[in-house]
Amino acid sequence: MKKNLILFSIFVVMSSCSVMFHGTKQKVTFNCSKDAEVKVNMTVIGRTNRLIEIPRRDLDGLVRVSAPGCETKEMMLKESPTLGAWLDIPWIFVPYVGLLPAYIDYANDFHVKVDEVIEVELNCK
Repeated sequence: MKKNLILFSIFVVMSSCSVMFHGTKQKVTFNCSKDAEVKVNMTVIGRTNRLIEIPRRDLDGLVRVSAPGCETKEMMLKESPTLGAWLDIPWIFVPYVGLLPAYIDYANDFHVKVDEVIEVELNCK
């Protein structure tokens, strides 16, 4: 019992609020009139009109949506802070271990989110 309590305590201290509440990935849907390929930082992550899981560390990357015969649309997603980002603020004032959860969130971009549905308009010929 004592060993389980110690392991649980280590897990809580080493985890950050954003990871516990939101996870390391975000589900996003790119709505478009055409079936197009979605890339983040030149890596294919999925297709439009389907649910795509994007790692939170890649949410600040360059998103490209492209389909044959259409213009390639490039965009940066608008980020906003998660609830976990605000919950990290009191941790900063806890001596010795307080900065660790906030550091985990902010160093790995776990503290940001984007809209779950993103409308994309491709100019097709």
